[in-house]
Amino acid sequence: MYTINTLAPVFLVIALGVVLRRTGFVSTEFVRGANRLVYWVGLPCLLFYKLATTSDYSGGGMTFLIVLLGMVGCILAAFAAAFAFHLPVQKIGTFVQGSYRGNLAYVGLAVISQTFAGSGHDAAFKLG
Repeated sequence: MYTINTLAPVFLVIALGVVLRRTGFVSTEFVRGANRLVYWVGLPCLLFYKLATTSDYSGGGMTFLIVLLGMVGCILAAFAAAFAFHLPVQKIGTFVQGSYRGNLAYVGLAVISQTFAGSGHDAAFKLG
């Protein structure tokens, strides 16, 4: 149940974005611009602010381990999927890189934030 409580809010927000885009509530241009703004301005500002204002770095090692294991898991799953889909060899690297890199900042930080919420190690990662 803990896993569902941790991941459900993240995936519900993703689902909301899909619904808003498919219904035309937000345009492709808006999504493109908002994506660039969040990735290149918002996330760096958030990370800088949280790191600059925290006094407890004790959860850093665990966070690094979680991110590293998640990334390695995504890479291995992407390689398995690439071979299962019989992708041409010259496209496998792009497929694998695209499978984990884009989600690290958007989904990874949200999942880490939910995972550490209330644990005493959430000072640097709580996104609220």
